[in-house]
Amino acid sequence: MFTKELTENFKQDLNQAKTILVLLPSEPDEVLVTSGLSLFLSLKSLGKKVQIGCSSLDQTNLAQIPGLDNIKSSIGAQNLIINFKFKEESLDKVDYDVDDQGNFQLMIKPKTGVQPPDSKDIAYTYSGAKADMVITLGINSLEELGKLYSDEKKFLDRSSLVSLHKDSRPATFATHNFHTNSASSIAEIVAFLLLKTSTKPTKEAANSLLKEIYGSTNNLQSPRVTANTFEIIAFLLRNGAKPTALSHVSNNFAPPVSPLPIAPVFNQPQSLSQIPPAPVPSDWKKPKIFRSTPSR
Repeated sequence: MFTKELTENFKQDLNQAKTILVLLPSEPDEVLVTSGLSLFLSLKSLGKKVQIGCSSLDQTNLAQIPGLDNIKSSIGAQNLIINFKFKEESLDKVDYDVDDQGNFQLMIKPKTGVQPPDSKDIAYTYSGAKADMVITLGINSLEELGKLYSDEKKFLDRSSLVSLHKDSRPATFATHNFHTNSASSIAEIVAFLLLKTSTKPTKEAANSLLKEIYGSTNNLQSPRVTANTFEIIAFLLRNGAKPTALSHVSNNFAPPVSPLPIAPVFNQPQSLSQIPPAPVPSDWKKPKIFRSTPSR
């Protein structure tokens, strides 16, 4: 599916990476979410520090996917951001202090006559993403990451990026491009990379990837099914995936059709067996005498 050189370079960088980000586009479909979570779980089982992020998810339609709570809407973990409903024009100053126990204290002083911020309106988030490797699934541009990109643009623009995409066009932002339109789905690409990098998937991940491969190939009836597909399926089965029953295979065999009545054919010459023998002339039965013409 991909060149040996490409997969070997990716494997080398993956082995060296200690922290990894797996990023999904805004409003991903079930296949993208399942594939991303399978990659997240498999990399985490290697002892890597892995985060998976998506700026917006359809929680209603994707609620049946196990592990959905692992997907975060923020990938930053370096800086604490305190957000509260308070207008800048009402602010006198911001200061900090350290108490007797050495704890940090932040002071928000409003202008005279203005109420201080209500503690009920304070929200805490993080920014400042950091990772040795960033893997994106199903995007052609970083803008498709939505708020994840706008929040961490500076970091993502200078990161080593890996793009996994079922598209014939390579992503211009990526260092490693795993793009192809010959694969049945993004799940097959993820499983192929796990196979070629000797990354053992968790049992849950193997099962989820196998399910998506069967679904995207119409139970292996799609013309996109290749020898790679069966190699990947064997790999997933060896790592704990349960064989998927072919319960939805359509019956492509049409019922037998009754033969049409054969119309009589007229003026058709009779066969030799049907032609009665003609009478033999009587002179044919007499001996024949042949004489040569005398020469002169």
